[in-house]
Amino acid sequence: MMQQLNQKHPDDYLLAMRILWAPIGAMILFWAFVPESPWFHARRGNKEAAMKSLRQLYGNVSGYDFEEEYNIIARTIEHENVMLNNKPSYLDVFRGVNLVRDTFFIRSRLCRH
Repeated sequence: MMQQLNQKHPDDYLLAMRILWAPIGAMILFWAFVPESPWFHARRGNKEAAMKSLRQLYGNVSGYDFEEEYNIIARTIEHENVMLNNKPSYLDVFRGVNLVRDTFFIRSRLCRH
């Protein structure tokens, strides 16, 4: 399409720019109707809003256990927080398995030349 446009109107670049902005406009329009993620609410400790969002997203599924799904989300967030307390540092790149991996990589790069 862009090639045909270039052949018919070689100096009209504004039309191509307008065509490229159409998906951005559609995203902005649809953004207003997308419900907030239950993960967003669960991370902030707002269980009622998270459950409402789950019902909005999965309300048509028969037999769906909203409470169990929220508990899975809450346990995952708790696990992430525990893992973030033990933050890795840049020095971890040169320890354990990472040291072996780095050594093999550096040797393979040096041996090629």
